[in-house]
Amino acid sequence: MKLLVVIPFYKPAHCYGGPVSCISLLCEEMVRQGAEVTVFTTTANGYGKHLEVPTGQAVEVNGVQVVYFRCVHLFFYPLFFYTPALRRALRAALPTVDVCYTVLNWNYPTSLAAACARRLGVPYVMGPHGCLMDWSTQQYSGIKRTYLRLFERRLLDGAAFIHCASEMESAQTRRLQLRAPLRVVPNGLPIIDLERLPARGALRQKLGIPPTARVCLFVGRLQKIKRLDLVARVFGQAHRDCPDSHLVLAGADEDESLQTVREIARRDGVAESVHYAGLLPQAELLQAYVDADVLLLLSRRENFGMVVAEALAAQRPVLVSSGVGLAPDIARAGCGRVVAGDQEAEIVTALVQMLQNPDERAEMGRRGRQLMLETYASGAVAAAMLREFGRIVRPAVGRSAR
Repeated sequence: MKLLVVIPFYKPAHCYGGPVSCISLLCEEMVRQGAEVTVFTTTANGYGKHLEVPTGQAVEVNGVQVVYFRCVHLFFYPLFFYTPALRRALRAALPTVDVCYTVLNWNYPTSLAAACARRLGVPYVMGPHGCLMDWSTQQYSGIKRTYLRLFERRLLDGAAFIHCASEMESAQTRRLQLRAPLRVVPNGLPIIDLERLPARGALRQKLGIPPTARVCLFVGRLQKIKRLDLVARVFGQAHRDCPDSHLVLAGADEDESLQTVREIARRDGVAESVHYAGLLPQAELLQAYVDADVLLLLSRRENFGMVVAEALAAQRPVLVSSGVGLAPDIARAGCGRVVAGDQEAEIVTALVQMLQNPDERAEMGRRGRQLMLETYASGAVAAAMLREFGRIVRPAVGRSAR
């Protein structure tokens, strides 16, 4: 099967968080399972920044053929990823593939790819990755309503199916009453990498955290949707009952959320117990999971929650808001606590209980690891996606020669 994947950013642009990790892993695993995968993407590496990579030609990235196109950062909507050279490349490539898979909405590359595929009669699948969930549609709401009415709805309706990463994402997407069917396939995890976990202690030593302290970890882009202000307040209150606890933040600061956390920490008298580790490469990120005792993710919404899945695979319990896509699985498996995002006192109580019960944390970690192995291993997820793609492949007759 020959696939074209179109996404506005790709590795090594890890500043964009979960989509980069999960889509690159999916592409790599589909290649290992025999698919021929080409990725069209841009050079974007944060607003106003570009990857230093060859453009307009295929570059092999972990076995996947990736073509980077230089994008133009438009001032009126910095996430549009306008890419002038993409149209011609799509017209040449699309007639030669079986399926086009577009990732994320509200941007030029994926809208253009879907429109070109629709015009050429090539089956295409759209993967919003949370872009059609309630919180996302409320951001830049005027622009998005107009864009949906004029362009995006027609493209969504014409898709062979819309890929949702969780039942929560599917339920919220269904409210738009789109004509295309919805298919739920979760994001996958590199379980093999997570089997080679480092010894505990290196990140603690680097940050000056005692080996016996209890560590709460946040991983992800530091932005308002992640509610770092709530994380900071909850930690400050829990610290009163657990005075040896520390909070570690790992990720790129996108909207001065880090400053908000620091101001709250100073106000609550816990500034010396709050640490910023920055954006960590994969090896150091695994170290962060190993050195943590609890992962905190209290986002308004997450269509899936890759960092949650990674922490669980590393046998770390999690405390998440009900807006996280993996929340129902966590509750069923008993591998963490799920809390209402607007009940601050409830969240503090849950965190204190987890920090004060090491045996419970260990059991939650064991259950989480088992859940990830059984349901979210990258090989099984890639196989499921290929089966879904296989169901929509058009007959060979009439397709351009390979």
